[in-house]
Amino acid sequence: MVRSFASAGLFTRTQMAGSTSLRSICRTHGVTLQAFQTSQRHVFYKVATTDPYLSIASQPESITTGLAAALELNAASDGQRQLREALLGRLKGHVLEVGTGTGAVAREVAKMEAVQAVTGIDPSPAFLERARSLGGPKEKYVEAYSTDLSSAVETASVDHALMWTTLGHIPEEQHAPTIIELHRVLKPNGVLHILDNDPCSWDFRMHPHDPLNAPVQAMLDSVVQDRFLMRKARALVESNGFVAQPLRIETQLDTSAASYGYRHVLLRAIEEFAASGIVGAPFIEAMKFEAKRRVRVGEFQMALSYAYIEATKAPSK
Repeated sequence: MVRSFASAGLFTRTQMAGSTSLRSICRTHGVTLQAFQTSQRHVFYKVATTDPYLSIASQPESITTGLAAALELNAASDGQRQLREALLGRLKGHVLEVGTGTGAVAREVAKMEAVQAVTGIDPSPAFLERARSLGGPKEKYVEAYSTDLSSAVETASVDHALMWTTLGHIPEEQHAPTIIELHRVLKPNGVLHILDNDPCSWDFRMHPHDPLNAPVQAMLDSVVQDRFLMRKARALVESNGFVAQPLRIETQLDTSAASYGYRHVLLRAIEEFAASGIVGAPFIEAMKFEAKRRVRVGEFQMALSYAYIEATKAPSK
């Protein structure tokens, strides 16, 4: 595309290599670039899906059922249990979980002796129905969005607010309003805990040019708003009334066919790659065969990294 514009005399190769943006040059000459208007994701991949959590309240049962199973599977993994034990051991009093989903994490938090009550909020009626059916006496589940928690908790009533793999599924323009709302409902010196995927660190390749990496990268381009979101989280919370601790990166290794990394990352990525029409059916079948082979011979190793930040609500001056 660039070569044809240059040869047509719209701009020179010096302009292309300089500081002037391609968008502004094309605007000057009345040329519209659709790819640059849609997103910052790689235009090489044109995959079939977007993040279903961005519109989770309106998703059909066929989607929410599969997502609910994935939430429960991931929460039950050894890696996730170890993360909760390492990062959430000091929870006490009233705990709020934003984006509770099926309540898989909230149920574990409620088992902690020092925790008196857990309020889980989520915009999905289907998820909340499952959460209530599995929940215990300490838990309450409320349909709400992260930017308005007034129906769930009162101002300055929460000791700990938790977002466990939730922030990345909230539209970017709602990140700051969400943090402001959490600041409102936390007590003075209350603590905000944010853990989310750190996909810029994810890797499972067995070779620098591993062909199975293509569908995974395509899926991440499709569903991840910003691969570096958590690297920016400290600035986000500190600009909205919190004092944050340094960011922590935690990595777990999935190696089995029953693992979240295999079932809901690699295999899901291959299926979405197939739906995109980028390659034909024989190539898709070859990728599935190779994925199964790696598990069988012990060569599947999906390193899933998570980033965690803990921040305290600064007391009023």
